[in-house]
Amino acid sequence: MTIDNAKNILSKAKDNGFNTTFSYILGIESISAMKMLFKEVLPFINRFPIINIFQVHKGQEKLRHPKAWKIDYYMKARKILEEMFMNTNMKPRPWENYRSLWYLKFGKEWLDDIRTP
Repeated sequence: MTIDNAKNILSKAKDNGFNTTFSYILGIESISAMKMLFKEVLPFINRFPIINIFQVHKGQEKLRHPKAWKIDYYMKARKILEEMFMNTNMKPRPWENYRSLWYLKFGKEWLDDIRTP
């Protein structure tokens, strides 16, 4: 499925009152590619995407982006995503993200989760 096909489907679903989102695996693409994709798809969703960190299994090392071997990659992605979604009503739900960037806070806001103090 192309991005244009996905945007078309998401747009139609959103226009008909459905919750729209997508699943994304962080760590396969560059930060700039991730940012471009999220900017392009953001107008067509009304639920925070399910964003999981790429988990390398045997033989899949070559799939990980070279910069994704360091924590800085994920911290930069987290900041970018928080900035993109901060002025929306969409926030991550830690329980639906198996390997999430967020557990307790999204930016400075506490997330509503059983782990929240």
